[in-house]
Amino acid sequence: LRSLVGSEMCIRDSYKVVKRQDVNWVKMHKDKKMLEQQLKDRKEYYYPPFARLIRIVVNHRDMETVKKASQWIVNVLLQSEYGQILGPVFPSIARVRNRYRMQIMVKITNDKSRERVKQIIQKTLEGFVSISQFRACRVNLDVDPY
Repeated sequence: LRSLVGSEMCIRDSYKVVKRQDVNWVKMHKDKKMLEQQLKDRKEYYYPPFARLIRIVVNHRDMETVKKASQWIVNVLLQSEYGQILGPVFPSIARVRNRYRMQIMVKITNDKSRERVKQIIQKTLEGFVSISQFRACRVNLDVDPY
């Protein structure tokens, strides 16, 4: 729920209220201040443009198949030890057109490892397609999704 309280924008999340300083900066036309804070936060937490994010979305009609397929991809990627692997998790909308979805995020912080991670993901997906149980799964890749 969003509500305007006085001149402050508040976002209510369950029982806590979070005051958004960046929203106030936009309202006061302090775009440079907001940009500086956003870049500082992105650098601190290794988000683009200071790192690369790759979102892998696996979908299938059967929820258990999606879980197994996503976990298989994560296990193979974890063995490579390149990048930080987040997930697999169900996205906020877990089912679209009767297909269940799970997503995996790969965070790459080092410029030198980008090509290596690309090769690892390609090899992982080649191996994934060769498994008969996962052939009906669809896999989508999205680089820097946000």
